[in-house]
Amino acid sequence: MQCVACGRRSSYNRAVVDTVTESEVGVLCPECEHEQFGQMLENGDWTDEECVLCDRDGFYALPAWRAYVVEIDGKRISRSEYSMEPPSPALCDKHYGELTEQTAGPAESPVSPQP
Repeated sequence: MQCVACGRRSSYNRAVVDTVTESEVGVLCPECEHEQFGQMLENGDWTDEECVLCDRDGFYALPAWRAYVVEIDGKRISRSEYSMEPPSPALCDKHYGELTEQTAGPAESPVSPQP
């Protein structure tokens, strides 16, 4: 998957989940998490209702992916999943837009033909 912040296809640390539709909209890679938030997301005490950066409603949850191992037919298989419980840090629409604006392409401008 591609990171919603940098757009690179890379490993990921957090899912990005639209809390209204409950659909996964992307991931946040470890590099962008550290660059944008430092240790704040890992160490904070969050509610699932407010943005981590302001007091607006959080519409984009950032639950951490957690690895676990299952045994199937005698083989150990590594899996990962995220959970919305306990409450995950979240971003409001404004701060999510600021996080993702660097991946949006530049606005197209008309090109004049060269004489």
